[in-house]
Amino acid sequence: MADSSNKQLEQVFLVQEILPDTTEFFEEEPQEIEAAIGDADIVLDTNVLLIPFGAGAASLIEIVKVYSEIKGRKRLYVLAQVAGEFVKNRPSKLAQRLASSPK
Repeated sequence: MADSSNKQLEQVFLVQEILPDTTEFFEEEPQEIEAAIGDADIVLDTNVLLIPFGAGAASLIEIVKVYSEIKGRKRLYVLAQVAGEFVKNRPSKLAQRLASSPK
């Protein structure tokens, strides 16, 4: 039991061992947005993936262009959790779209 308690105590301080001085992270000046856009990786969240379901035709064409360009540069990422949330929420977005479309 004492061995288990010691192990848990060691785990509490593990972050301090790995990252002894986290203040350095905040001291660097961030890149200007224009410079970052050129080579930044793009990680989409669920809400961004669901935007096309509410977009008009012209917006949808632009969204497809942007996604295609970023994907072509191998800079587009979707996390597994986000993909799962998208699959879960997509049917309700489609239903909303169908309900609001002219009959």
